[in-house]
Amino acid sequence: MNKITMKTSKGTTTLNLKYVSAYSVNKVPTGVLSSERYLIDLHMNSGTIFSSEVSAADFILFEKKWSEKE
Repeated sequence: MNKITMKTSKGTTTLNLKYVSAYSVNKVPTGVLSSERYLIDLHMNSGTIFSSEVSAADFILFEKKWSEKE
């Protein structure tokens, strides 16, 4: 099973990527000395949407797991 745990707007959430139908991503504006951050909206098959702000490294990990879900 392809699961990922991330901090979402609802708390720490473990998601089974099998049930994520789509995701949207936006780069979060940061200061010059701050590292890149991304806001991901995870759209579940059930209609629930979870939002998570993640680092660039965590976003890369998420995209890797997403591509493996097929």
